[in-house]
Amino acid sequence: MSAYLHNVYDLFRQTVAANRPRPALVWSPNEVVTFQELDQLAEKAARFLQARGIEKNDRVCLRLEK
Repeated sequence: MSAYLHNVYDLFRQTVAANRPRPALVWSPNEVVTFQELDQLAEKAARFLQARGIEKNDRVCLRLEK
């Protein structure tokens, strides 16, 4: 991989590789998601979208609750 990261995906993969056991998201002391867990959730979301016909370069709208 080049020193220059071309997209968010490349940056995310590099960050996960360097920080697997570290906290990525912290909601409270009892609610912590590591980079490894976040990576697994991202892969699960990708498989979900692919199973529904979403392909590379398709745009996807996300609706997230607060």
